[in-house]
Amino acid sequence: QGLAHSLGGTCTQTIEAERWLTLDLSLADSGRRSLLVIDDNAGLIELFERYLADQPYRLMGASEGKQGLEIAERERPAVIFLDVMMPQQDGWEVLQRLQNQAATRDIPVVVCSVLDDPELAYSLGATGFLAKPVSRLQLLEALSRCVAENSAR
Repeated sequence: QGLAHSLGGTCTQTIEAERWLTLDLSLADSGRRSLLVIDDNAGLIELFERYLADQPYRLMGASEGKQGLEIAERERPAVIFLDVMMPQQDGWEVLQRLQNQAATRDIPVVVCSVLDDPELAYSLGATGFLAKPVSRLQLLEALSRCVAENSAR
């Protein structure tokens, strides 16, 4: 019960004849929004984790487009950061698939690339664009814009 309480939840038990029959554990939602970074460079995912360590976000990483699409559909993150230059399936194709699936089309996507082509990103449905290398301030500003736009909907 102490552990559940320290995590912001509750723990109740029903005891009969000094034997535990049921134990109900309920943990409060931490209020952390999930983010997905789809990038074949594991260093960028680690960098974003460091940038967001003190922020109310839970970061998920995918090293390829197919894996990113699966995570996006299953987890429905608040925002997706998407690299363009990836093997097997480039970011433009991933962006189009995200836009064409009912489960993911409303998730804001920020294209994050060394290819400085924000116009193309926006024309294909991206919510934002960040040129690499990305600073902590740029990342936080992009997140703030995406969250504000989602709240306005």
